[in-house]
Amino acid sequence: MEEKEIELFGGNSKIKEQQQEEQEQEQIQYRKQEYNCIRLLTLMLKKNLLLFQRQKCLSIFLFLSPLLICLLILLWQYLVDRFTGFLIIDPPIKDILKQIPRCTSYNDDNCITIGYFVLGQTQDWITNVMKRVAYTNRLKFDQDVKFIGNYDQPSQISEYLLSHMNLTQIAVVFCTDSWMLYDKQPEISIPCQFERLDKQVVFYTILYNYTLLYRSPYLSDMKIAYPKDAYASSLKISLDNAILREFTKIPKEDDEEFLYISQQEFPTIPTRFMQGIDIVGNYGAFYFFAPYLLNFLVLINEMLQEKGKKLRQGLTVMGLTHTIYWISWSITALLLVIILTTNLLICGQVFRMDFFLNTPNLILFILYVTFGFSISLVAFFIVVVCPDVKNGYTIAYGFILTAILMQMCFTQAGMSILFYRLDASSWVGMVRILMSLYPAFKYSLIFADISIKSCRHYSLEEGRWVEGDGFTFADLFAVNSGKVQLDKNVQYQSPCAMDNYFHLLLACMFYILLTYYFDHILESNRGKADSLLFCITKPFNMFFKSPPQPITDLQYQCHTNDSAQLEKERVIKNSNNTYVDGLRIIGLSKTYHKYSFNIISKDDVHALKDIYLEINSGECLALLGHNGAGKTTLIGLLTGMFKPSKGTAQIMNYDLNDMEKIRAMLGVCPQFDILWNQLTAAEHLRMYATIKGLHRDQIENEIDLRLKEVELLHVKDQQIQTYSGGMKRRVSLAISAIGNPKIIIMDEPTTGMDPRARRQVWKMIKNMKQNRVVILTTHAMEEADVLADRIAVMAEGQLKAIGTSLFLKNNFSDGYRVNIITDQVDECLSKIKLLLNQFKLLDTSGGSILISIPFQYMQDLKALFEVFEKKESDLSETQLQLRKLIKDWGLSHATLEEVFMKVTRCCE
Repeated sequence: MEEKEIELFGGNSKIKEQQQEEQEQEQIQYRKQEYNCIRLLTLMLKKNLLLFQRQKCLSIFLFLSPLLICLLILLWQYLVDRFTGFLIIDPPIKDILKQIPRCTSYNDDNCITIGYFVLGQTQDWITNVMKRVAYTNRLKFDQDVKFIGNYDQPSQISEYLLSHMNLTQIAVVFCTDSWMLYDKQPEISIPCQFERLDKQVVFYTILYNYTLLYRSPYLSDMKIAYPKDAYASSLKISLDNAILREFTKIPKEDDEEFLYISQQEFPTIPTRFMQGIDIVGNYGAFYFFAPYLLNFLVLINEMLQEKGKKLRQGLTVMGLTHTIYWISWSITALLLVIILTTNLLICGQVFRMDFFLNTPNLILFILYVTFGFSISLVAFFIVVVCPDVKNGYTIAYGFILTAILMQMCFTQAGMSILFYRLDASSWVGMVRILMSLYPAFKYSLIFADISIKSCRHYSLEEGRWVEGDGFTFADLFAVNSGKVQLDKNVQYQSPCAMDNYFHLLLACMFYILLTYYFDHILESNRGKADSLLFCITKPFNMFFKSPPQPITDLQYQCHTNDSAQLEKERVIKNSNNTYVDGLRIIGLSKTYHKYSFNIISKDDVHALKDIYLEINSGECLALLGHNGAGKTTLIGLLTGMFKPSKGTAQIMNYDLNDMEKIRAMLGVCPQFDILWNQLTAAEHLRMYATIKGLHRDQIENEIDLRLKEVELLHVKDQQIQTYSGGMKRRVSLAISAIGNPKIIIMDEPTTGMDPRARRQVWKMIKNMKQNRVVILTTHAMEEADVLADRIAVMAEGQLKAIGTSLFLKNNFSDGYRVNIITDQVDECLSKIKLLLNQFKLLDTSGGSILISIPFQYMQDLKALFEVFEKKESDLSETQLQLRKLIKDWGLSHATLEEVFMKVTRCCE
């Protein structure tokens, strides 16, 4: 019994030791993953820092934008103070215009300087008075000073002037009967002639063009008084002097007048509506918005460039997770916002702006950091929803224009009353909720709450500009309410600053969720799109994995060759073996649907159709095919950039669903260079080496090794933008080999290279084959012939033929080619027909004969060789005659290009 208990105790201790070891292993693995994440995040942050560091002018302008904005505000404040801060106690005395100048018009012949009308009958004294007015102003009577006519009603005069516009400079109306006032109810008639003992009453009215008096306050000096109309004042004096001379009969010299008039304005003081205006308090929400809008533009430009050039997809294929990518850009955006906010607060303090002096720095710092980061999140959202760079820039600039216009509205003081009046309709509440999703709306409300307390502001109760008491932490929770007189008494109540700040944080979370969601469901972001309900299905699939889709043979119009069918049978047979030392493709298909949600249509594009292929370790496979044959699509499926419609693939014993593990052992040289122009070749390789998990001590040696292989070691510290196209391709090739990957995929790696560099790269690719799977796509048949162990020919998304170069030439060519040089083509051809049982005539131009002999008639080729090589004494008569006709000859195999054209001919 005791022995059993000891054994049981010993067994329990072993189980505990195993559990402890497993826990220790899990902890070690967790620490490794945590260290790797921190290392990758640091790497991406360093990459972003280098991008901004290399764009010095842009970065300096961005970081100095708060200073420039503050200087602009100081300039506006100086101009406003000078414009409104005036006090005139004793205005200057000025003489009126002594003479009325002759009028000018587009039709000078009909222009009337002074026209006069008469309501009633014309009297002699009127003519005498107007002649005197003409004489006084050096004008011609009946030409410059002209009688227009007699009228019964004042409205008739108005109708005449409106029908003869721009012809009369100034006019006077004499009344000798009565003046009817039609705008009064009942109508009133004012008599113009009435007797008063020894008094004579003269009734006249001067008409002048009031619209000419408009003057913009921005184009004139408010300290200078302007009369109603200088011509009207001068005419008034001339008329009065002429009337006095006519009726008093007092003798006067011709140039002597009865009245001499000068004018002086009333004393002028600054208006209470303008005196004390504070630019920061009223328009600071608009101006301080500008640096963060500029930061928005810089961020969206960098991220759209990475998306348009597929730089992000390149990072993903090499093993970088999407989470690290987004966290790095989020931290970068936050750091930029912090720098801008710090600069803004420093400038505000240095320039002694009340908004910054009377508000705790912590409140302003949190406000602008949160607001600036929320605008950056809007930039992230625009990047993920735009399918390409062109649309991204269009939406970005549209957002900037809309933001500027909306911010001009939000800066107005009555915004709180408009959105938060207590008697507002229900639709106003809905608009308020929608506007809360726009970060600048809540920012403007918070700014208004702070500026009222910290800056000079216009008080509706006092009707003047008053000083603020200063904003404190307690004011964050103060609800703003009041009553204003509009068309009626309007009461309003807006939320406190803390509530608005909370809504600003909610807007940040809203855009984070939107960016996360659309980044998953749109194919242009990650290369393959998740379902619309991935948030629900992903957690479910973690616990309940769905069985793999059955692989069915799809029937297509263009049949495959026997070699492709044999390859398919080999793959199906080997699929029973779970271990894969290389690459095994099992029924891969890719269909691009015309309509969303995978709705089947006759217009769907079948880019890849039922591909079966197996590549062993240490083998190089060349993919040949026309443009659109499906080569790039196949590579996209193998690298995880596209999601297969059917089928799967196994890479080094991992399924396509285990793409993160596959990418750790994958190297890719894409069709187009995915390089940052501002980074150097060494920085690119250092970044990808870190992503591949190389130890810090190995990275520099690995960089030198790979750059030496592509002959770029001497320019490793030069920026990529200084490289030629061929040099960039060599950098991409070096990146694909970084980290000793087990599988390397190269999409047209030697495009744009000169012959010498191409030969060097070929040598490098041959060395890469050892213990690796290499997939190579190319349009250069010579390259495939030299490098590939096997060659696969694709057309219209199908595998048409596969085998070694010699196998393909033997099975898909016309046989061996014999080129014979002769002066007598016809006679030589007749002798060849007698000698050979089966051959095909290809060409008979330029004194040469080109024939092909099928492989199954190799005996005929032996007979032909005897003609060339045997002694003349051993030849038959026909052979001897043929030999004398031949001047030279050559033997060659069929080219790979001929094989390619023949294999793909059925699909043309």
